[in-house]
Amino acid sequence: MIIALAFVGLLLVGVQWLPVIVTGCLFLFGIGGGYFQPANISTIMQSGSTSNQGTIGSLQRMIQNIAIANGTAIGSTLINLTAPNLPPGIQVTWYLALFVVAIIVIAGISINYLHPEKA
Repeated sequence: MIIALAFVGLLLVGVQWLPVIVTGCLFLFGIGGGYFQPANISTIMQSGSTSNQGTIGSLQRMIQNIAIANGTAIGSTLINLTAPNLPPGIQVTWYLALFVVAIIVIAGISINYLHPEKA
């Protein structure tokens, strides 16, 4: 919920916004990610056997680092493409992020609906 509020704030960022407000939204976004990440890593680590914990952890970290690098590269490219108009470029990157997150959420819900886990 915290990350969603920050995400909405960053989608609506405007030229007239004070840097303190944008920094606050980014701070909230980081807090939301900080709450999510430990639970996510715990779930991933519990999915495998004890003997595979090292492999699972390194694979999770590798994928996370690749995602961070790709996100930075794609975001920087989109902002550079709109160099004279920086605020619209930043908004485009947040809208793209929202689109990617929506696709991932829809895919996850669809997969869980089509292949429900037997309790």
